[in-house]
Amino acid sequence: MAEPPVARTAALGILLVLVGFVLFIGGLIVAVAHAAAALSGLLTAIGGAARAIPRVLIAIGAIGVGTILFRKGAALRHDARRMSLPDGWTLLQQDTRPPVLYLRSFLDDEIVTQRSAPSTQGGALGDVMGAAVGLALGRAAGAHRTQEEDLVKALADLGPCIAVGDPSETLPDLGASRIYLNDEWQLHVAGLMTRSQLIVFRMGSQSPGFWWEVDRVRQTVSAERVAFWIPPQAESGEDPERVYERFAAKLTALLPCELPAWRFGAHMLRFGPEWRRAYLTPSLGEASDKAWPKDTRRRDLIIQWSVLGAIVIFAAVQMYRGTLSPTDLIKNSVLGDVGSSGSSRSARSAAFLAAAAKDANASLPKQIDSETMLVNLASAESTLIYNYRLVNSTVDEIEGQALLTFRQDITKAACANPETRQLLEQGVSLRYAYMNNADKPIGSVDVYRFSCH
Repeated sequence: MAEPPVARTAALGILLVLVGFVLFIGGLIVAVAHAAAALSGLLTAIGGAARAIPRVLIAIGAIGVGTILFRKGAALRHDARRMSLPDGWTLLQQDTRPPVLYLRSFLDDEIVTQRSAPSTQGGALGDVMGAAVGLALGRAAGAHRTQEEDLVKALADLGPCIAVGDPSETLPDLGASRIYLNDEWQLHVAGLMTRSQLIVFRMGSQSPGFWWEVDRVRQTVSAERVAFWIPPQAESGEDPERVYERFAAKLTALLPCELPAWRFGAHMLRFGPEWRRAYLTPSLGEASDKAWPKDTRRRDLIIQWSVLGAIVIFAAVQMYRGTLSPTDLIKNSVLGDVGSSGSSRSARSAAFLAAAAKDANASLPKQIDSETMLVNLASAESTLIYNYRLVNSTVDEIEGQALLTFRQDITKAACANPETRQLLEQGVSLRYAYMNNADKPIGSVDVYRFSCH
C-alpha cells in the first residue's frame, strides 16, 4: 500500500487540530459561563435551568468531540513530520560535515520532558484552566517535543545528527535521522564512531547492546569526543539525579577515573584526555551552550491566560450587549460575584427580597410625579422588580431613541441613589417595569452592578 502523501496528511492534521481546538475552547467557555451564572445566582438571566442544562450538555459534547479531533489531528501532523524526515544515509550525503552520533536504548525513544506546572504564577483559576487544557489536549501525539528533539536541536550547529533506527518501528521517531542496519550492526556502528566528531550517549534505559557501544567507544575513541547526556526529568517521574547515580554506578567499573558526585543543574558528563578526568557541565561545553531544553513555563502561562482571555472577552461582549439591550442581557448574562461574602448572598436570596418587597408594598401605590406612579414591588431570583404605571400614557411600547434615553436616565438614577446602589453592590439586580394607563406592559429596564461602572 502506498504511503499517504505527506502534504495531505499534514493539511488534514492541521484542519482537525483547528476544528478540535475551536470546539474544545467554545464548549469550555459555555460550560464555565453557565457554571458562573449558577454560582452567582443569575441562572434565571440565561433562561433558567430548563434552558441551561441542554446548553451545558451540548458544551460538554463539544469539549469531548473537540478533544478527539484535536488529538487525531495532532497524531496526523506528528506522522507527517515523521514521514518527511530524511534517513541518516541521505543526510550524510547532503551534509558533509563530520556527524554527531546519538546512541541510546530504543526504550528511551519518544520520552517527553515533564512540563513545569506554574502553580504559583497563573493564579488558582489560571491553574484550573491550564490543567483542563493540558489534560485534554496536552497529551496528544506531538503536542510537545520529545527529549531527543530538544537535544538534536541543541546539536544542530555542530553537524548532522544521526542515530541507529529501531528495526521494529514503521516510521522514524522525531529527532536524529535514523540509519537502519542489518545483523552486522556492530560493524557499522564502529565505523560511524570513527568518523563522528562527537558521540552522545543518553543516560537512561540500559541494554547489552548499549553497554557494548559504551565499551567500544572507551577502547577506540578519544575521550574528548564523548559525552553522556543526562536528560531532564521525564513525565515518568524519574529525576536526573537518580538517573545519573544509577548509571554512574555501572559506568565507573569501565573507566579508569572516578565520576564526580551529582551537582544540581548538570546536563552533560564529559571527559579529559585518556579518560583520566570526568566532569559535569550544564551543557556540551565549548561546543554548544544549547543543551538545556527551553523553560516551558512561559508558554504554559500563555496557554492558560489565552483561555482566560477568551472567557473575559466573551463576558465583556455580554456586558456591552447588556448596556444596549436589556432583553439580550437577561437571556445571556452570566456574570456575577462568584466569590461573594455571606452577607451579599443573603441580600440576593429570595427570602430577603420578598421581605423587602412586602415592607415596601405596605406604603404603595405611591404617586412619584404627575406622570409616574409606583404601583408595587415584586421579587424574583436575585432581582427586585419595581412596577410603575405611566398614568397619562397610552403608548403600546417605548422604542427607538426614546428607549435608549429612558434606559440611560433610569440607570443613572439607580446608580446615584444610595439605597439602590447598595443593593446593586450586593449583587441584587434591579428591574424597572413600566405599564401604560391601561396596565399594559410597555417596556422594562434592568440595572446590574456593572451598569454603574
